[in-house]
Amino acid sequence: MRLYICADGSYAGTQADAKAMGKGWEQVEVPTDKAGLIDYLNARYESISRAWDADVQEARQSPVNAPPAHETAPSYVHQSVAFEDAWQGFSLALKLHFAAQAMEAARDAL
Repeated sequence: MRLYICADGSYAGTQADAKAMGKGWEQVEVPTDKAGLIDYLNARYESISRAWDADVQEARQSPVNAPPAHETAPSYVHQSVAFEDAWQGFSLALKLHFAAQAMEAARDAL
């Protein structure tokens, strides 16, 4: 079965749908038999997991923009702007991670 994976990680069933989304996309062949589908999904999960691990390592190693010289620690505004600037470059997995953390914090606050 042909499936179209868009650059943001969403899926489309037809090439026309993928083009209509206005994003880069990749055509993949997905097995329809149970064993083949399980193997495909597991392999896809492993590749996403490796990409996630690489993103986390990169985020830990690359410093956020340095604070202004007169401040000893970055201000909240500075951190917010730096995070917002970096957001566009995050992978979907990293964005979902931060969204999940925000949801957990909100649930704990309630």
